[in-house]
Amino acid sequence: MKRIIIITIVVSISLMMDYGCSQSGEKPQIPAKGVKNENELIYLKDVLLQTALDVYPDILKIFKEDGSTIRSDGYTIYQQYTGFYFAFLYSYEHPGNPWHGNASMLELAVRAWEQFATRVNEKGETHIITMNQDWGYSLDEWGFYYWLSTYDLIKDKLPDGGVRWLE
Repeated sequence: MKRIIIITIVVSISLMMDYGCSQSGEKPQIPAKGVKNENELIYLKDVLLQTALDVYPDILKIFKEDGSTIRSDGYTIYQQYTGFYFAFLYSYEHPGNPWHGNASMLELAVRAWEQFATRVNEKGETHIITMNQDWGYSLDEWGFYYWLSTYDLIKDKLPDGGVRWLE
C-alpha cells in the first residue's frame, strides 16, 4: 500500500507542476542524479513519470478484474485510488509515457472508480476498511479528491461526458 500512496502523491505533484504552480512561471527543475555537469537539469515531472511507469507492473499484479485493488495482505479502501494512477498515465502527454491515450488505460481507470463507487452509500459516505479495522461508513475526503481529480482528467473521454459520474 505504501507504494500506491507514494505514487498517488507523486502523480499529484507532477500534475501541480504542469498547472504552473511556480510563481516565476518557469517549470521547476531538479539536478539529475549522476549528471556530471551541474548545469544539466531535468524536470521533476520526468522523474515522477518514470516512477509511475516503474511501479506499473506491481500495480497491475494487485488490480483485480472487478476493478478492486487488493494486495496479498488484504484489502483497504485507500488502494482503490489506483483509478487516479491509471487516469494519469492515460491523460499525461509526454514522449516518455507509452500509456498516453491508450484505451485500455482509460478502461482501467473507469473500472477502478466504478469499484470505489460500490463502497459509497446513498449519503455519500465511503465504507472505510484499513489493514487493521473496518471503520464502517464515513466521509472519505481523499477518496473524493482523487475521484474528482480523475474525473477532471478523463471526463471528455467518458461515454456520456462524465454525466453518470456526477450523479
